[in-house]
Amino acid sequence: MKGLFLSYNSLTGKATGGTLIASRNLNYFKSLDEASFKIDVYDSNTILLESANRTTEISTVLKNILNFQTPSFNNSFLEILFARIAKEGVNYIFLDSTLFGVIAKKIKLKFPSIKIITYSHNVELTSSWHAIRYEFSFKKIYTLIFSFINEKYSIKYSDYLIGISSYDDKIYKRIYNRNFDSIIPVTIEDKNNIVNEQFGKNENDRLQILFVGSYFYPNIHGIKWFIDNVIDNIDADLIIVGSGMGVLEKTYPNHEKVQFYDFVKDLGEYYIKSHIVISPIFIGSGMKVKVAEALMFGKIIVGTHLAFQGYNIDEANCHICQSKEDFIRKINDLKYLLKDKIKYSEKARKTFLKYYSNSNETKYFLATYNFLNEKLA
Repeated sequence: MKGLFLSYNSLTGKATGGTLIASRNLNYFKSLDEASFKIDVYDSNTILLESANRTTEISTVLKNILNFQTPSFNNSFLEILFARIAKEGVNYIFLDSTLFGVIAKKIKLKFPSIKIITYSHNVELTSSWHAIRYEFSFKKIYTLIFSFINEKYSIKYSDYLIGISSYDDKIYKRIYNRNFDSIIPVTIEDKNNIVNEQFGKNENDRLQILFVGSYFYPNIHGIKWFIDNVIDNIDADLIIVGSGMGVLEKTYPNHEKVQFYDFVKDLGEYYIKSHIVISPIFIGSGMKVKVAEALMFGKIIVGTHLAFQGYNIDEANCHICQSKEDFIRKINDLKYLLKDKIKYSEKARKTFLKYYSNSNETKYFLATYNFLNEKLA
């Protein structure tokens, strides 16, 4: 069986949340029996190399915009893709985003027998709506319409639809009247090879709180809210680590309780030193990869309901807070409970290993594997 894998993310780019999950999905298909399944990859970087017309051409860009088609995957590339499908007998395509809906429609109409498998990283319509509410622009209005059209077509023309959480599944059912065929949550590579004893105790009396996240609107909104409402009401230091987050230092110059770091060599060191990880996320969609990362390092997490969506949480390690008062009370309570400043939670670590380590991928992808065997055998 011959397949193609199309990714909206650059699989050779920075390890953002979307790229991590896209790479996970691709690696699963690569791990399948080569005698039965073969798959080649196209991502947002590689397709331009094969396209005769670059998307930098104004006419091509305008055509893609008017057709609500993903800009990188232009019509020139689609001609190459269609020719390859016909010549090589491609019989399944994995689309690693619901933003490929217009492309899914074109593929399905030209090749009705081909099986399309689509992975939903989040509810794109919800994310786009939250982005507009956070900061209005006409570009975001277009993105909202683009997201709705592509998400709708993805659901209509996919033979098999994979979601990331039961939370998103309920939203899909309410908006688009379709449930996921299977749910595959966030899983990441286990990078915690540190002996538990190395976590030890803190020599400093002050509690150290960690926030990890790039300069992206849900993260910006959440951490600014936390600084404005919470940090001055607790006896703790806040460490903020994430690409681009140093920009916020201009908003909070010389804040004695807050430190900003744009790029760090080893993020693990910051997790190890922290006592609590926070995730004050109030807008956006999808599972938050940083929650899985914090569990990997055995950290106690304090976050909003949205931050924990899709996760099987243990109340001893994951504490839900929705208001300023909730965060202040919970962190102060944890400070008292953590008076010995133990930085490591075995329960959090076990939760990660049970549900969110990449070692679980075969278990999660089993239904997809069975679908391919049944439909393409």
